[in-house]
Amino acid sequence: MLRFHNKLMTEDKGPLRTRFPRVQAEVRFHYQWMVVNDFLPKIVCEEILRDIIPHHYETTPEKQNVRATQPRLRYYDLHHDAAMPLEFSGAAYRFGHSMVRPGYRLSETVPPLPIFGPDEGSSLTGFHEFRDNWAIDWARFADMGPLDYDEVTPGDNKNQNRLQLAYKIDTSLVDPLGSLPNPPFDPPLSLGGTKLMSLAQRNLMRGWRLRLPSGQTIARAMGIEPLADSQILIGKFTGKAGDITGTILDFDKTGKVKRPKVFEDNCPLWTYILAETKETNVTVKTNQGDKVITTRQLGPVGGRIVAETFIGLMLADSTSYFCLNPIWKPSRAINGRFGLRELIKTALS
Repeated sequence: MLRFHNKLMTEDKGPLRTRFPRVQAEVRFHYQWMVVNDFLPKIVCEEILRDIIPHHYETTPEKQNVRATQPRLRYYDLHHDAAMPLEFSGAAYRFGHSMVRPGYRLSETVPPLPIFGPDEGSSLTGFHEFRDNWAIDWARFADMGPLDYDEVTPGDNKNQNRLQLAYKIDTSLVDPLGSLPNPPFDPPLSLGGTKLMSLAQRNLMRGWRLRLPSGQTIARAMGIEPLADSQILIGKFTGKAGDITGTILDFDKTGKVKRPKVFEDNCPLWTYILAETKETNVTVKTNQGDKVITTRQLGPVGGRIVAETFIGLMLADSTSYFCLNPIWKPSRAINGRFGLRELIKTALS
């Protein structure tokens, strides 16, 4: 974002005294456009987005803005000060935790690294200075053009260009997230004197402490038939029966397998949102041609909470392009498109 901003600053030929606020607005608009037109369509199922931002799906240019074709927010409250709902911060937007890979390769010159490890020089564990001889090859993290699509795991030393796609959204987390490192300034949550080192445990505990409603309760409040307990599966959504550990009813708070009453029609909201994700197909360009891969997107409860929060905050923001210039179009679009790929290309050009 810094490079993108500086690129626009160096190329702006307008009056010097107004250059910074003008470029500031331009950068903000591009980022917001990317969120609405690139990010949300990737993570939220189309059925939900069509209802919330119909202008995004309009084919006539004069209707492709939030004034001509207004967003439809059923639950986000625009009549009070803009706020981030607890259902968003404490549950729905934590869907990304299930997409984290156990390790990443930053570039061809850096070997694959696990996300956590005891040695800061051989892992991606945070809270320390980034090494001088590390650099990120963005083509491994964003669809920058035709690449070899394949899995990358720690220990793989092949120097091939590979796009490291995020994992599918499901009710599983990779093993390293089961034992989080503990920075000294952030003591871990605890329950009955037991430290909660698992990210899943922490998410569930935060949801409980925030008194978030269950997934079924939210679904009914939205007028949606909730998932049955037997449909709330725990595990990896690969389509293989062996990758599913059981249903929500097979687990109590200690993880022992039995059928407790506590989760019966009472699934934690975070877990429910992961379980209700919908399968969809996307196309990735590779050196061997277009490759269709199956992924998952947020469903009716999680997708609506996430999308309405983003759109609601932008409508409530007097400095957003929704409010200041709803017919604005990105000046840095490439072939009529602006998203993460175009932002990175502009920033690095």
